[in-house]
Amino acid sequence: MRVLVEAVLGLARYNGNPPTDTTGMTPRELYTADFAVTGRGAYERFRALRISDADLIARARAESREQGTHTTYSDAMLQAGVRAALDRVYQVAWALRGPVAHRREHRRRLGWIGVSGEDDPPARPVNVPSAEFPQYEIDVPVGGSRVKTRFMIASPSNDPHSATFNPRALPPDFTPIVPDGDRVLLFIHGHSSRLEEALSLVPHLHALGRSRGRRYSIIAVDLPSCGYSEFLDHEAIAPKRPTRYDHPILEFIEEFLIAFVEQLDARTPIRNRIDAVIGGSLGGNMSLRLGRWAGTRLPWLRTVVSWSPASVWDSLLASSFDPFKKKACDDTWAGAIEKESSQTRAGFFKAVFDKDTIPLLLGAQPELWFRDGWRPCKENSIRRARYERFEIYHPQHRRWHWRVAHEQLVFSHRDPYTERGVPSYQAIGARTLLAAGSEDNFIGTNIYDATRGLAVLLRNAPGEGLFLRDTGHSIHAERPGLFAEHIAAFLPPPRPDGLQGEQWTRWESIGGSLTSEPVFQEQEDGRLCIFGRGQDGRPCFTVESAPGTRFEGWRALTDNLGTDERVEEPMAVGANEDGRLQLFATLGDRVVHVSQTAPNARWGAWEKGNAFSQLIGGAAPGVAVVERVGSGPSRLLLAISRRQNGRIHIRGQNRLGSWWMNGKELPDAGTPSMATPPHRPTPN
Repeated sequence: MRVLVEAVLGLARYNGNPPTDTTGMTPRELYTADFAVTGRGAYERFRALRISDADLIARARAESREQGTHTTYSDAMLQAGVRAALDRVYQVAWALRGPVAHRREHRRRLGWIGVSGEDDPPARPVNVPSAEFPQYEIDVPVGGSRVKTRFMIASPSNDPHSATFNPRALPPDFTPIVPDGDRVLLFIHGHSSRLEEALSLVPHLHALGRSRGRRYSIIAVDLPSCGYSEFLDHEAIAPKRPTRYDHPILEFIEEFLIAFVEQLDARTPIRNRIDAVIGGSLGGNMSLRLGRWAGTRLPWLRTVVSWSPASVWDSLLASSFDPFKKKACDDTWAGAIEKESSQTRAGFFKAVFDKDTIPLLLGAQPELWFRDGWRPCKENSIRRARYERFEIYHPQHRRWHWRVAHEQLVFSHRDPYTERGVPSYQAIGARTLLAAGSEDNFIGTNIYDATRGLAVLLRNAPGEGLFLRDTGHSIHAERPGLFAEHIAAFLPPPRPDGLQGEQWTRWESIGGSLTSEPVFQEQEDGRLCIFGRGQDGRPCFTVESAPGTRFEGWRALTDNLGTDERVEEPMAVGANEDGRLQLFATLGDRVVHVSQTAPNARWGAWEKGNAFSQLIGGAAPGVAVVERVGSGPSRLLLAISRRQNGRIHIRGQNRLGSWWMNGKELPDAGTPSMATPPHRPTPN
């Protein structure tokens, strides 16, 4: 209130009409009034006061008496000052928080608007671009904390809200609406960014949805202590320095996102309409972390799209002998606990925007956000990011920035040193589109190479890898149209029940106790066969009684195996052209196989070859098998294994069901796996 009274007295000197300087800058007396509604705290206090013109005149008169200047102001001057101040305040409030059409029409007319993020962080973008979609406030409980933040719902339809401007009332708080029939994409922005990051993808996803007969509403939220959310003290949440297996602020952000969905779902149903969680950098990291809960704690999560994700590198704490990585960990932690001083603001912008990441080797951080060839967009984007950070700078934001940076360097999806005792990536079960650009491969993190490596490891996450040439860290900004096409193509198909998610039965035990990963294949009659290695190290199998029904008991598959012979994993199974299943395994130094005697019938004896004929000799880590598809609809098999000398060996089946004697050696490629494209019949 005091700042508003100061504005009134300043405006009263000019009878409410202060002069504009030669630069066209908003007069100081006007933008002083803006402070009453641009800060998050000030706006709530102004709303609670419900002040009238008469109230403000009385307060201004009392203040002028206290200052000894009351004789300077006539009643008419004070009335003019109050009228000008309140006119400005309500115009600013509506231009920042009103319906989309009002904001679009009136914001530019107001010129520069006063805001002081260090004193009272704003709750809406003030002098930087703001999303032209409906924006809302939400209060999200996370553990013992509550986070007030801003989010948007970007739907293909027009803004569902309308309100007539009232020069003496604040804009209404609209109820969030996701239009009926819309599918939802939850967008998670990058490190220290804001929800407007989603805007490059939004029009493309809307257009692609329409072309497929679907409508996508993109929901994006400002993460804690980012953008226009409430700023928190990270040490109040977790005061201790993180370790390799303890990342409390990353966990806090993860829990915030889960709680955000729950809170928003209580206001407008979205959970069963979420098609995917998508995000890059920190958003990509969070998407992968949330993917660990798909189908269990988060039944609504089916698909994640993660690009240029942080923490795909090995933990920098694992590189204790690398001075650059150790310094990165030490410097980010020092920034996280540094107290505010007269030097910290300037030091923050220098460290984030100007200082080399590694002296003489790696440029400033913003130079790593985009590929060099993306000009002049690269320079413009970096400049805009600096202006955006100017507006919201606050000591808590600065400290949070460095804490999150530190924990992302320390946490690794690959690191086995976790509370579960296994790498984080092994728990990711969501359908995953994992993407990276070739120009995002800088020394220290090597995100492109690390992301490609992680894609190979995600055995429990069905999905795709997308690796783009001549593309940097910000794929969504550099190639929004192309990337949106890949995202739309990867999204799950329409569900037959409209709004409801897939319904699965409870997990049911099929008995047995395996010491290998199971492999499976459908028989000719549609029944599913599952194979594995039992506790005794010998192969066994079970089969459904009928398609889609219970499984019969586990049976040994040991005909022609000696009592002391044990198979190694992985095993592989395929279907012959005549419908018989064929199982492959490693036995000692060779690959062996066994077949059904007829389709859907009993199993024969293991064929182990001899000194003159073996399927593949010298097997090391296992075998893989795949149907070989040629110009005709044949179902001949290829088997592949790695020999003792480390080279890959391939054998093909002929039409008589026997195996070619001549294989083909390829360079070493680790544990073998195979894939085949879908068969496309030759046109007549």
